[in-house]
Amino acid sequence: MLMFQYLHKRSLVIINDAIREMRNYSNEDYDLNVNPKAEMQAHTKLFRAQRNFYISGFALLLSLIIRRISTLLSQQGALQAQNEAALKQSTSRCDTFFLF
Repeated sequence: MLMFQYLHKRSLVIINDAIREMRNYSNEDYDLNVNPKAEMQAHTKLFRAQRNFYISGFALLLSLIIRRISTLLSQQGALQAQNEAALKQSTSRCDTFFLF
C-alpha cells in the first residue's frame, strides 16, 4: 500500500512538471518566425513536454487500475477462504447431526 502512495505522489510531481513545461514552451510572447531553427527547437521542446505529460498521465492511470485490481484480488481471496471455512463447518455440523 505504501508503494502505491509513493508512486502516486511521484506521478503527480512528474505530471505537474510536464504541465509547467508545456505552459512554458507554448508561450507565444516571442517571434520564432525570424529563425527557423529556433522555431523547430521550440516545437521540439513543446512536443517533448506534451509527450511526457501523456506518458506520466497514462502511468498514473495504470497505477490506479493496478491498485484497484490488487485490492479486488485480495478481497476475493479472503471471501474464498471464508466460503471454504463456512462450507467445511456446515458439512461437519451436518455429519454430526446425522450421527445422532
